[in-house]
Amino acid sequence: MELTDAIRNKHFDYILDTHLWKTSNEYTALAALKFCYGEKYKDLIKAEAPDFQDLKNTVAIEMTDSVTPTDAQTAGDFTRIGLAKTEEEKLKRRKKIEKNGAKMLMNGMMTWPIRDPKTEQREILLAFSKKLKKLPEYHKRGFEKIGLLIYHEKPPFDETLQECDKWLTEAQSASDMKYDFVYLFHIEGILFYDFCSGEKTHVVISPEDRYALGNLGRMAAEGEIKDDDPIWD
Repeated sequence: MELTDAIRNKHFDYILDTHLWKTSNEYTALAALKFCYGEKYKDLIKAEAPDFQDLKNTVAIEMTDSVTPTDAQTAGDFTRIGLAKTEEEKLKRRKKIEKNGAKMLMNGMMTWPIRDPKTEQREILLAFSKKLKKLPEYHKRGFEKIGLLIYHEKPPFDETLQECDKWLTEAQSASDMKYDFVYLFHIEGILFYDFCSGEKTHVVISPEDRYALGNLGRMAAEGEIKDDDPIWD
């Protein structure tokens, strides 16, 4: 996949509709897989349940988000402050943000609660465990290999990159059906782990490329780039 200048230089002068956040993230993740792994995911398309499907090679990848419900609510309230029409509504959103442990700054920005490796581990394991329940349904659809992509829009702790394959292996050890592989797609790259072979790799994505991938994801979510656009080939 080639990230064109039109995508790299795209500028949005309005906030993305919150109803499109999930779709934008899905397209961003699809773009990242194609950008980082090239020919391997040439035939991968965005679909539904599982989210990404390669019918030619009978491979499917489901996607989940590591964001907690509290963090999702905080992000939503922060976005809505910029859209609020009255000071009363803005104050209401600020109070919700602070109740969830974040803090509004004088310059209009926000700081998140302090996180640590254990917090990150819980976030990722919760996201992974929720999707284990979906595996029987996906296997019925005839896919030979099924993976999970965890969308983690934060820079991971070193402990996460070093140890998450062990947590995730343990998390599905008692499950009758298991994912064949997992991706941790974070703000600085993609970590891959194959549960069957033990292969583990990490692709670093530059800030410029990560920004462009996000642009592509949003452009696709908003319909500016279609599913049959040559950019996905």
